Amino acid sequence: MAITKLSDIGVLPTNVSDYILQQSIETNAFWQSGIVRRDVTPEVQALLNAGGKEVIFPFFNDLTGSGQIMDEADNITVGKVTTGSGKAPVMERAESWGSTDLVADFLGQDPMKLIADRVAAFWSRHYQGTLLSVLNGAVGAVTANVLDISGGSGAAAVIDADSFIDAKHLLGDRSSKLVAIAMHSKSLAVLEKANLITYITPQEGLARKIAYYGDLRVIIDDTMTNGSGIYKTYLFAEGSILFGEGGVKTPEETERNALTSGGQEYLVSRKRFMFTPTGVSWTGTPVKLTPSNTELATTSNWTLKYDQKNIGIVQFVHKIA
Repeated sequence: MAITKLSDIGVLPTNVSDYILQQSIETNAFWQSGIVRRDVTPEVQALLNAGGKEVIFPFFNDLTGSGQIMDEADNITVGKVTTGSGKAPVMERAESWGSTDLVADFLGQDPMKLIADRVAAFWSRHYQGTLLSVLNGAVGAVTANVLDISGGSGAAAVIDADSFIDAKHLLGDRSSKLVAIAMHSKSLAVLEKANLITYITPQEGLARKIAYYGDLRVIIDDTMTNGSGIYKTYLFAEGSILFGEGGVKTPEETERNALTSGGQEYLVSRKRFMFTPTGVSWTGTPVKLTPSNTELATTSNWTLKYDQKNIGIVQFVHKIA
């Protein structure tokens, strides 16, 4: 078990105000942009709270028919609307952090307070990483929504305005529904050097400027590369990802061991949640009770359930040089 000890602190500060904590550079812009829609309907919450490894989502298929020719000799044939269903995997995750009393005594600041203050930010980052794994697997399984130019020669493999347009129009007439893109900062730099990125200062709330590619908000995440020169960029329609959370018996709890190392405290945080892109269904069988990020990122664990254009997400695979 790894907990914060005096040896982890290094040089003790003479003044707590001089002790600067390294802040996370990751953001929850996926939620801020509107592409992730939290489902708080009673039906979904009941499924999450009821237990089980999956959440079943029923949906109506689109209407079919060719348009019947009206004639006095013929009756109009009545068609029907059909339904289908998809599955989203439920993830059960937990994390724990702890500290000794001696750390608080020598620092003049309680690390447990810091831990408690940062739990929400930790889960925001964890959710973002899990979401990207879901996208890699679920959208990667829908080949009609994937544009991979990374095998091209020279400039033909590099993201630019033309290849971005090709990726966008994989959604056909639904491309007008796109509202955001997510990419690595190096991919953003390529487009910025080509004068394709503008920065807008929000009227209220956030102090930082927000990057836009045309009218699409840019979300930056530096995990969107395989580390070997291949990068992934995602294009999103609004509300194209469904998120749900709930059903944990004990979301948070603390524990104290007074005899160990002069006194130790722990905080345990647990989450039960799910992500699912619209129109794609989970078909995998996880090794443990719920799937790992590696299993979520495996395309063979997902299958398309209806018209690929209605999914509203495109995976664009490319290089930056």
